[in-house]
Order: sequence, then C-alpha cells, then structure tokens
Amino acid sequence: MTFALSILLCACSGAGQAKSYDIPSDVCGISVKPELLSPLLVAGDVLEERKSAEGGEYWKCRLLVDSKLSLVAEGGMLGGFRDPMEETAVAKRREEDVVRVRIGGEEAVLWASGAAVTFPCETSLFGSFVGVRLTTGDTEGEQKERRAHVKAFAEDFVAELKNHHQCAS
Repeated sequence: MTFALSILLCACSGAGQAKSYDIPSDVCGISVKPELLSPLLVAGDVLEERKSAEGGEYWKCRLLVDSKLSLVAEGGMLGGFRDPMEETAVAKRREEDVVRVRIGGEEAVLWASGAAVTFPCETSLFGSFVGVRLTTGDTEGEQKERRAHVKAFAEDFVAELKNHHQCAS
C-alpha cells in the first residue's frame, strides 16, 4: 500500500521523471553546488556539457540532457559597466516577468528561466567588469518558484566566478 501510494504521488506531482545522470559539481569550469544546479536541469538519462568558447574575453557553455538544452551559462569581460537589463531578450521572448535584484550584492535582473549579472572585477586581464547570463531551457512550472531556484544557483555561480577570476569585489 505504501509503495503504491508513493508511485501515485510521484506520478501526480510530476516528480516521477528521474534524472538518471550525475549532477555536475562544475559548470564551464566554475565550481557549483549540485543541489542548487539540480532544480534547473530537466529529467533524462544523459547530461552533456558543450563549450563553444572557453577562457579569454568571452566564454559560453551549454548543458544538454538527452540532447535537449537545459542550461546555458555565458559571460565575458567588459570594459565598463553594462546594465544587466540589456541581457533579457530570452525573458521577453518567453513573456516572463523581469525583476531587478541584487545577486551576490551586484546589479542583476532575474526572470523565471534566467538571470543576468554585472560585477566589477578589477583584476581582470581584459576589462574592469564581468557580465554573466544564465538561461534554463525548461520554462514549465510556477514562475516564482523557478525564479527562486535560478537566483539561488546564480548567487553560487557568481560567487565562484569572482573567486575564479580573483576579483577584488
């Protein structure tokens, strides 16, 4: 009876879909907490990271689950401050509400399937600021809950990115 009830609860809640892959502890070479990354990734069997640019002034990588886009992390060194609101084309296309927030104490914008952050990084070889955009592939579910998951992951990612680049801020 208990076993049948748990199967029924899983099926009804949508939690019956499993992630048959290991959640990575880094994204684009940046250490992350798997428990914060997991809610952003879709269910499936095979997780793959594809880097289209690495290091230098600009970097971008994608996490795909069963060949379906699940997360895009991209960023670059900037010569000056860029308003994160300029990085919200995906949110507008998906008709998601965009809100101004602070992530890691920095200027940011947040939406249900992504975030954009700009922060000073005086030790950068290429510029004095870093701009980061994170976008998830899955947009299902309640926007408020998804936004909370995106923000928690972005907080962790930005903190680790600052450490990686040895930013003074």
